[in-house]
Amino acid sequence: YRLVYAPVRLDRYVNEALSAQLLDEVSGGFAIARRAGLKVIPRFIYNYPAGETGYQAAQDAPLDRVLGHIDQLKPVLAANADVIAYLQAGFVGAWGEWHTSSNNLTLPAARTRIRDALLGALPANRFLQLRYPPYLMAWPATARIGVHNDCFLASNTDVGTYSEDANPRRRERDYVAALANVAPFGAETCNPADAVAPTPRTSCDDILREGRQFGLTYLNDSYYRKLFHDRWQAQGCMAQVKRSMGYRFELLTLRHSATVAAGGSGQLALTVRNRG
Repeated sequence: YRLVYAPVRLDRYVNEALSAQLLDEVSGGFAIARRAGLKVIPRFIYNYPAGETGYQAAQDAPLDRVLGHIDQLKPVLAANADVIAYLQAGFVGAWGEWHTSSNNLTLPAARTRIRDALLGALPANRFLQLRYPPYLMAWPATARIGVHNDCFLASNTDVGTYSEDANPRRRERDYVAALANVAPFGAETCNPADAVAPTPRTSCDDILREGRQFGLTYLNDSYYRKLFHDRWQAQGCMAQVKRSMGYRFELLTLRHSATVAAGGSGQLALTVRNRG
């Protein structure tokens, strides 16, 4: 493993500024990742409900407090850009997934201010990831924001990731697939039980087809294994799934000048294919 999801709990700071100790601990966590040769996907969150039933009561912070926390984190993110793969937007709602906000942070004006603050705090050469495609589609297009689908393959709507209505859902899926050409698409499977008439897509054909369709960059290896990972293992494609994630460059052809004089120039032509 070279990519690690790193949730950072901010529960105690919903009504106060982040402490120097917390900021030092976050910096220390990045330092551990650096020494281990890892890249990190951080998500800053104010709650982590224990189950799928209590999430609607989860509490986040008021908008001004969120913006203040992002501003405090800006120098930490800048100093550790080398070990940050992507930053998940976090902060809003249960699990930082941008739903069920206790402070109305999912309203258009609030979520736009949070997006702008996150893009301003994140080094310009790093990607932000957002949970819900309709939010992205409501903003002017940007190549700095990708998607993390935390219920990938779990139902027709991926348990609320996409619209219940078929036509908007088709447009949303097409948008995410196109966005994946320029921005990272990360995923996690989930329990489809929360969906209306759940129809999970659990076969090897499903993961290989949609993994390629959406340019799957990474997949949470520890959740929700029962219906997905275990079946891919049983059907014999798990190794291929792992091989296919992210970039997988292959050198196809290489041609060069037969001789080059010292101080002179020559011809070099190569063809590379990405199978990831």
